[in-house]
Amino acid sequence: MAAVDPYSLEERQFRREFLIGAGLLAIPLAALMVSSPGIDLAISAFAKSACSAPMHGNRWCATWTVSLARNIFLAAFVLVTLATLVATVRIVKTKRRWLGPEQARCWFMIAVLVVGPGVVSNLILKDNLGRARPRDVVEFGGTKAFTPALTPSGECPRNCSFVSGEASSMFAVFFGLAMLLPQYRRGLIVAGLATGVLAGSIRIVQGAHFMSDVLFAGVFMALTVSVLHMAFIGIWRNPQTLLGTIRAPWTPLVRVATSARVR
Repeated sequence: MAAVDPYSLEERQFRREFLIGAGLLAIPLAALMVSSPGIDLAISAFAKSACSAPMHGNRWCATWTVSLARNIFLAAFVLVTLATLVATVRIVKTKRRWLGPEQARCWFMIAVLVVGPGVVSNLILKDNLGRARPRDVVEFGGTKAFTPALTPSGECPRNCSFVSGEASSMFAVFFGLAMLLPQYRRGLIVAGLATGVLAGSIRIVQGAHFMSDVLFAGVFMALTVSVLHMAFIGIWRNPQTLLGTIRAPWTPLVRVATSARVR
């Protein structure tokens, strides 16, 4: 990965604008989707009617091409994760240090892949807001009540509709790379938006997500990536200071334990 100083004026400005932009986008998007929840229902209804066929009965899109497209995105995320792990092992082994500029870039990408789609999307949002998936709501032949985006509900115990995990994985990958590769930044952000929306759209036609699940996945991943990058610039800039901060609270305990053993 190309070296870039995260403390440079350009990087600080981009990081600030990216974070503020995602936050500002969330406000009108939340107001729109909460005040007009029918938008989600209308888009899902269109997706279902456009994809349904007599041979599928009342099912959503269940064709092999849709399933193949979904699997391609899943495989892409797995390949990026494996490539990141391999790069991390190689750099740590070559440098013989866990922390440093190159190592921090790798740890940042690992954090993006784990914290973004894994923790924020799945553990925090999908497992707690309880929004039923489109195929499960009454409006589309299910038994669950429809709830607008961002509205807590008890209709789903875990792995629920809000937000889209697969869209999150695509948004997170490209947004994370955009933080590390400024020379390709614009293209990576555009690619992230396109692949995130496409991956989410596949899940919409399968009845697994509403449009707002996909859009908010992009917002939350942009916020998460920005915060993680800010957190990792400390490691990036001065790893020894970070290590000293981590060790400081434990130093007295280590000294007491060492003196006790000597006695």
